[in-house]
Amino acid sequence: MPEVVELRVHGVGGGSPESLLGVAAHETIRVAGEGPTGFWARRSQRSVEGYWWGRLTSAAMLQPLWIVLLPFTMLNLAGWMHQPAVDRARPARPWWAVRGALWLLGYLLTMVYAAWSGMLLIDLALLQWWLNGRLTHRALGFASAVALVGFGVLYGVARHVQRGFEGKQPPRRIVRESVDADDVDDHLAQARRFGGERELAAPSFWAHQRGAGLLLGSHSIVALLVWMVPVAVAAPRLGSGTSATATAVGYEAMVSWLLRATMLTLVVLFVLTTLERRGVDRASGHAARNAIPPIHSGFRFCGQAVAATFGVALAVGAFSGFERLLRRRIPAAGAPYQALDVAFGIAALVFVGMLVWRAATHTMAKRRIVTDLLPAARGTEGHVEDARPRQVSSTMRHREAWGRSLSEALRNIDLVLSVPALCFLLAAAPATIGLAVAHPALLRIADLGGSIILLGVSGILPFLWWEGRRSATRRRVGMLWDVLTFWPRRIHPWGIRPYAERAVPELQHRLCRHLRRGRRVILSAHSQGTVIAVAALAQFMAIDPTVLQRVALVTYGSPIVQLYARFFPAYFHGSLLADVHTHLFDDGLTPHAGWRNFYRETDYVGKALFVDVLSIDADQLLDDPATQPDVDDLPFTEVLASAPDPVREAFTTIAGHSDYNGELELRTWVEALAERLRRADGRTTALATDDLPSLVSHGAH
Repeated sequence: MPEVVELRVHGVGGGSPESLLGVAAHETIRVAGEGPTGFWARRSQRSVEGYWWGRLTSAAMLQPLWIVLLPFTMLNLAGWMHQPAVDRARPARPWWAVRGALWLLGYLLTMVYAAWSGMLLIDLALLQWWLNGRLTHRALGFASAVALVGFGVLYGVARHVQRGFEGKQPPRRIVRESVDADDVDDHLAQARRFGGERELAAPSFWAHQRGAGLLLGSHSIVALLVWMVPVAVAAPRLGSGTSATATAVGYEAMVSWLLRATMLTLVVLFVLTTLERRGVDRASGHAARNAIPPIHSGFRFCGQAVAATFGVALAVGAFSGFERLLRRRIPAAGAPYQALDVAFGIAALVFVGMLVWRAATHTMAKRRIVTDLLPAARGTEGHVEDARPRQVSSTMRHREAWGRSLSEALRNIDLVLSVPALCFLLAAAPATIGLAVAHPALLRIADLGGSIILLGVSGILPFLWWEGRRSATRRRVGMLWDVLTFWPRRIHPWGIRPYAERAVPELQHRLCRHLRRGRRVILSAHSQGTVIAVAALAQFMAIDPTVLQRVALVTYGSPIVQLYARFFPAYFHGSLLADVHTHLFDDGLTPHAGWRNFYRETDYVGKALFVDVLSIDADQLLDDPATQPDVDDLPFTEVLASAPDPVREAFTTIAGHSDYNGELELRTWVEALAERLRRADGRTTALATDDLPSLVSHGAH
């Protein structure tokens, strides 16, 4: 019989190799990988492996400083929030128009960073505070030196990070196939070039090291030019003298014009994303045959524009806050943009209002669910003598209702984000055209916005200090980065490094090694790990789907529907899931043996995957709290295993999004699936063995 490997992939947070494998730390051994990632196995059962990738986001010592790069990351996120293409063989002008607007916005944000940094460091800190308004050759030389050294170091560090993450290549056959395919069809070739990827299964999706390097170089040059232009313009003022009276080198005027251009580009982006969505809706109505089956309701408004607006607002708010702090120390130094304070105040009020609305609907949903869980349906209330374990207390019912209602509340997160973003952009219009704020109500809102900016900036430094001291805190904050940094950096090279450009190829290489040795693989993935697993399998499917006939996928707590299909519908859609499901292992006897998905109603992230994919019923609902095993009814002679993967106790906890490997139904399915893989007929073995050498001969490591 062939060997069967259970390869686990953890979700957000990372945990540890021992928690991933369900055993003590001394029972694990590293079998492959290096650096912050690796593949670990049980010492006593090496057929159970785990891919531990969480340290890519939680182990970085400079992780607290990533908050400075968050605006760029939001732009990269916006670049993948396109509407699904109805026909991928045809060029989509709205698609490229949106992508072009995002590229322009990325360069504008780079210039805003450079110009505003120059205003803070040179105009305010150096010239007005330190030199009391005396412009000297030494000051200009210092500004030039800071630019050359600072941007040189920034480029070197960013390039080094690119080589460690974007430089990780998929198995060589995948890269070669993507190069050969570019000569077949011009439209498809454009879709596979850097920044033009329109399909997650595209072989070149994770292989664009050269394009990433060019994007980084261009942004670095633009930033250097923006910093140096005011210095070059100010130099003639000195003439042959050693100093001159000046209050600014010229960065403030540059910041003002760049902000206007940025806000105008955001307005254009809102229009383009609206046109893109309308075009897709109109085309899908006339081309149902090529339309992608929807997965629940997607992002109901302009997703790209909303994410980009949040990124710009974060950058503008941070710089405006630091500028405000500096101007308080400089007499007669002017005031920052008051209209921007109005925009932040209005956005904050709307955001709080949306949160109150969601809290109210969440509370009403919880009360309704508690009513549905009354003792008549779930047992009598209270734990008393001779009471059975299935009797559920009022506290347990409220915990279960809280989990279910929270799960439903997150489905409206797009409304909570979209409305404040649109209000911010509309309120920032006066700042774009230079209008003054005079109305008393607006002045009070401006004071509120200014206070929010100061509070946010003042809280950044304590946050960075606290997060940098504690690895546990970095791990918790790393959960946020796990979600935001999955996608490659195609819009802005200064975004937080994308871990998936390393994690997906590493998982592909490991799968290749096992398949090359004639093994069969159960890919068992939780939470964010399911996204990595599907992305890895999608490329194999596009190149040679017969390889997947010896792979079975088990997912649990998957965010594909709740998050990715809604925010990134062009890349995670029903057709992709159906295609992967079709090409995975099938013994012809067990329905959906190739892919079984487990979820809970109390899981705020993990949901059913195939509800909108016709003829596929591969989702299995798990009880939470667990109803088995009924430990109190077991005889005392029966030993309860403590490892590996101890089973959850019935009616004791609400697991929500965690502890899936302790579910009895899931473990039973995996064990049965391993037996089916061993006993499957020789048809899949022959197919895979014939095709594997060309696919994975360079993939093992």
